[in-house]
Amino acid sequence: MRKLLLAVILVLSVCGTEFANEQAIVDSFKSLVVPKITPIEQTYQGTKPVITEHKNKQGLPSYYTKQEEVFEYEIDVQKTDSLMKPYRGIVKLARIVYSYGNHFSYESAQFASGGLVDYSWRTTIFYDYENGTWKPDFYEYQGIGGVRFSEKGDNIYNSFKFNESYLD
Repeated sequence: MRKLLLAVILVLSVCGTEFANEQAIVDSFKSLVVPKITPIEQTYQGTKPVITEHKNKQGLPSYYTKQEEVFEYEIDVQKTDSLMKPYRGIVKLARIVYSYGNHFSYESAQFASGGLVDYSWRTTIFYDYENGTWKPDFYEYQGIGGVRFSEKGDNIYNSFKFNESYLD
């Protein structure tokens, strides 16, 4: 009975250590990528929808279009079957422009809601956990018009900073 109790305690301690180790790995990944994401996210704070005026052929205000750009991200860590790279870190970034349609007055455009995705840029960045450190592997990018490409590394972050000129 005593041996069984010791065996159960040993198994529980190993499981607890493994869970604590996994949580430390997840935390280390977050500490790597959050400082890269935070400055991007800050460029979107305080931004307001852009309302542009379009004139008809007579030069009179014809309608107004409201657009808004937002930034979204997800962070995930997945366990792999590899002994050399036991974890894969994944960061998904999205820069989305919503269009709220055409309106016949500025005030109407100002209060429009329920926008549709006009266009977006999306990327997924992959990292490998190898020898106790996170290393960028590659990223996949998808942009306007379905443009897709993949490159080694993680040098895509800055392209997701807010740029109001895309809304003009």
